[in-house]
Amino acid sequence: MKVKKKGKVHPPPPPSSKSPDKDPDTVLKLLPVTILALALSLPNQDREVLAYLIARSIFITTTTNPSSLVTQHPKNKCQTKTAPTTANKNGKYCGQEVPLFQCGCFDCYIRFWYRWDSSPNRDFIHQVIEAFDEHLVQSIECPKKHKRRKKKGKVLMMDHFESDNKPEKSVPEAECEVMVVQENLESGEIERTEVVEVVGCGELTGNLEMEVMTVHASGYNNNHKGLARKVLPAIVGLLNSRLWSNLWSRGINREGLIFWGKSLIFIWHIDMWRPFFQPYHLIIVQDGDPSKNILVPDGFDCELYNRNDVNRVLGPKSSCISFKDSACRCFGFLVSKKKYIFTIDDDCFVGKDPSGKEINALAQHIQNLLTPSTPFFFNTLYDPFREGVDFVRGYPFSLRGGVPTAISHGLWLNIPDYDAPTQLVKPLERNTRYVDAVLTIPKGTLFPMCGMNLAFDRELIGPAMYFGLMGDGQPIGRYDDMWAGWCAKVICDHLSLGVKTGLPYIWHSKASNPFVNLKKEYKGIYWQEDIIPFFQSVVLPKDCTTVQQCYLELSKLVKEKLSPVDPYFNKLGDAMVTWIEAWDLLNSPAQEPAAPVDGVKKN
Repeated sequence: MKVKKKGKVHPPPPPSSKSPDKDPDTVLKLLPVTILALALSLPNQDREVLAYLIARSIFITTTTNPSSLVTQHPKNKCQTKTAPTTANKNGKYCGQEVPLFQCGCFDCYIRFWYRWDSSPNRDFIHQVIEAFDEHLVQSIECPKKHKRRKKKGKVLMMDHFESDNKPEKSVPEAECEVMVVQENLESGEIERTEVVEVVGCGELTGNLEMEVMTVHASGYNNNHKGLARKVLPAIVGLLNSRLWSNLWSRGINREGLIFWGKSLIFIWHIDMWRPFFQPYHLIIVQDGDPSKNILVPDGFDCELYNRNDVNRVLGPKSSCISFKDSACRCFGFLVSKKKYIFTIDDDCFVGKDPSGKEINALAQHIQNLLTPSTPFFFNTLYDPFREGVDFVRGYPFSLRGGVPTAISHGLWLNIPDYDAPTQLVKPLERNTRYVDAVLTIPKGTLFPMCGMNLAFDRELIGPAMYFGLMGDGQPIGRYDDMWAGWCAKVICDHLSLGVKTGLPYIWHSKASNPFVNLKKEYKGIYWQEDIIPFFQSVVLPKDCTTVQQCYLELSKLVKEKLSPVDPYFNKLGDAMVTWIEAWDLLNSPAQEPAAPVDGVKKN
């Protein structure tokens, strides 16, 4: 693992050709002949969408000075002079403005996104981009084979998007860090890059410690070949090795070719959040193939971990950390030393409230965590600790002090967090409702926790935030965050801690493949009919007074009560014990942070 100071990045030399003109036809002429033949079969409007996505990737790959660039920042000025982007109840863009091909603002990006998402040729467009992706990656990789110090992948940034955004206040650097976890799947199934960042919100207090984790999801298996196979089978045959066998790219070199692809999302994600993330420490934990490196845009103070480091730090206990799944973010929870952790998926952008103002998700999460929860008696005006709200008549005065808040569960605009069956029956449904409310989840009530936009107090509940055994070699997936939520909620109820849900919102940009999701969720859909009653009936002993004690007791009950459902729960119960052992190992008072592979200590 290599430690980078202040995000020092060594990008590959720029391509010899200059960035294309900001014109759809000019962009499409850059395509190889076979790929161009695919593109020419599209109607004009879809060609413009295709050219826009390709142009963005070309602008990205020709960047030579990342430190001066910011991608798709929410305060970039749109060149259109109309109202901001809105969507109707079906998720379709309903504004009258036409997105400008030359404009790089986030509103125009959203408009092009809706045009692509609603196009009958969306699969076809994706195939063309994937083919161009492969072509571009090959052209980039060839000259780099003889340069040992060049990384295989690169985090690329759009060179004509700049931001004047600066964080209003900052927290001392020593108190903050950011952790990124990247997963690579050889099978073409879901890949994720988790980012755990410690971010303090200076506008609330100068002494806060916070970590932000970003989950970077990409890649799924799909046997559907799309329209191209019907229209141009001979040409598609030349490209078939990559088209749809892995819908999103695995290698970092494949970054930036399509807006919902792995790298481009990652780039936009990081730079959209730059005003919030940049002052703090970034820890990148890469799962999957350790030889595939991540390059972080300049301006971020960061360090890197890969799977070899997981094995080195934890030894035999590394078996509790999932491989090739978003649950691998748990390693970030283990090595972090900060008080607050914020986890966010890579396809989640800065959201906007109904007035069009960008939402400071970090500030709201910290506000939620700093104010008490009220789990024992429901306040009909929701969170009584928000400005302009108080306890209603009849609320017991003895309960008005509340309890410490351990978890802040945020929500999402645009793509809802649905399971596969719901995705299949409601493929176009979008969440356009912004509810300006925060409420405490009552004691005794479980909830499906989503790790897409989540913050928690590591000191209060950290040992319970284990995302289980998922992904490679396991019979279940996509239940990692929910499993952690069920365990954590039972323990919070026992220890009189609170869980809040509601604000802040983020903008969730893409939906994952429901067919792949169904394969991962299939057993869980049946198992949860036994899992939920189990958690509802759990009663922890009174002598369990710490999170670790509660979690170890819960692991025994999991093995005892759920192993008849499937032997997997025996293994999961053992992993829960191993997790606590690893937590205690890395978080004992005398334990120093593990040194990176090259022996350079962390800041």
